[in-house]
Amino acid sequence: RIEQAEPDGPARAKLDEITEAIEEWLRTVRRNQQGLQQLLLALWEYQIPEPSGDHDSNVEYDFHLQNKFYLLQTVINALVHYGTAERCLLCCLPAEAASRHVAREDEQLMKLFHAVFRDDVNRARSLLPAALASLAGRPLLYVALDSGGHPQRILAARSLQRDLRLTLLHMSRLGLLRETWHVLKTAYRLERASRIGGVAVSEFDHLFRVALQGTVDCLITSVETWDGDPDENLIETMNRVVGHYANQWRQHSRNMRLSCAERLRDEIIWDDVREFITRYGASFLDVRLLTLGNLRTILHNGVEWFLSQMAENQDPLHSEPLIEALDNEEIDFDLAVDILELIYETIVDEYDRFLEYNTTTTHSDYGDRFYCLLEFLRLEAAYRRDEWNMLPYEIAHRVLTRRGKLAAARVWEQQLAQRTAPLADTHWAALQKLEKRYGMHLPSVSTHLNERFVKPLAVNRMLALIPQAIAQLQEGQLDSPAFAELTREIDAYLADAPGSGIDVPEWLQQLEKEVKRHVESEDRDGDTEELPAHFRIIPVSHDQLERQLRSWNRSLHYARRRRPRSG
Repeated sequence: RIEQAEPDGPARAKLDEITEAIEEWLRTVRRNQQGLQQLLLALWEYQIPEPSGDHDSNVEYDFHLQNKFYLLQTVINALVHYGTAERCLLCCLPAEAASRHVAREDEQLMKLFHAVFRDDVNRARSLLPAALASLAGRPLLYVALDSGGHPQRILAARSLQRDLRLTLLHMSRLGLLRETWHVLKTAYRLERASRIGGVAVSEFDHLFRVALQGTVDCLITSVETWDGDPDENLIETMNRVVGHYANQWRQHSRNMRLSCAERLRDEIIWDDVREFITRYGASFLDVRLLTLGNLRTILHNGVEWFLSQMAENQDPLHSEPLIEALDNEEIDFDLAVDILELIYETIVDEYDRFLEYNTTTTHSDYGDRFYCLLEFLRLEAAYRRDEWNMLPYEIAHRVLTRRGKLAAARVWEQQLAQRTAPLADTHWAALQKLEKRYGMHLPSVSTHLNERFVKPLAVNRMLALIPQAIAQLQEGQLDSPAFAELTREIDAYLADAPGSGIDVPEWLQQLEKEVKRHVESEDRDGDTEELPAHFRIIPVSHDQLERQLRSWNRSLHYARRRRPRSG
């Protein structure tokens, strides 16, 4: 960054030279943004020929549609990253020079970014309320492309998410943990205030992760400067802070749907779906027709369109029972559409489970027994909901392992295991009962429920060992202690996690991604949830943290004046 220099002499000339160079980079960024905006519009306006309705035509249509969505999403990602570069370049300029390039609606936010990039704790604290107030009315939710969303609205929402993510990263880094919490609360309120048509996409979970990871990172750094045992201080403090985050997480989670299968947990809906499958599933749920491309095309064009195509093209000598029932008004048309849409959406949403069902069970040969798979998915959806509620504790554990706080991480694991054991037992017993009733076993569902909410914490330990093992091997330690420990962790994990063999398990994909990130020195993208290494964490004293906790939920606008704290 450029610091203010004397107004005259060589220092001033050097400052002017650097300022001009950065401003030229800004102009280049904005030219590229303009070109990408034009490309985005051209891609959006490109029309794909409509399908005829048969299986092969639907699959071809889906292929082209998914390519269009992929290209649109790639351009949106590029524009978001260019926006990050623009923000960083502006922060490198002196305030007066930067103000010439900042839009009016971004003035308060850029003043805040200037302060945090310069580690000015007191100024950042004082500027935050006005910066957050300037975000009022901006969209934070969006409708996905495949649900009819517009790319410009998606770009606007994701740009705001990027700005909130940058704010959360740096507020926590500066030791402003209470302020970090209030930025997250602002994001929650912005989402709740958003009014958009269609199924909204929330990325609050990403913002939540950034806030909590940054907060725990700061706590770990801070307790090292306190009196007493660091691990004991850390666990005691984390329980208090993470408790606030867990309450907010549950409040957020109540208002969102994790999967389509969750709707099947409603007993009235489930009874209708099961009866529908028993009557009409033999033809409409034939696994040969349930290819991903065919289903996505049906959902994109609407189940009404699909039923119309079926009615027009059916064999007059072999009528479809559902079409015949609709013609005779034996079933309400809207009800049939709703049920088929729910079934098809659930299959697309859980396609890996469907493939396993199709390849490992004989039930899949009979469309009128498709409810067997859906009942397993209902149960897994219930487990997934409880697992989702545990996310704050998993996030905190991941930071502990990444920072090498293994003793504290073990204590954290034990606390979580004790808290969740009865719930895990309930889900496991329900699965055993279901398997016995249907004489059916889905390995991936069984493996998932057998995690008992705590098994993923072992993956955190593995991830933390990877950079250590790589560093030791690069230093020539062929008998790397970290690699030996990593091998033991993997062997222990595999002892009761056989998997299904249908797809690479998620935990293994996480390990592979972490290895690539370190071996190939992959650049972090603009959506990173971790703080870049060149930014230092400013610790807070025990007294400072206690003051923050006492006023944790008090509005930032009415905070009492405190003695200035140096950066």
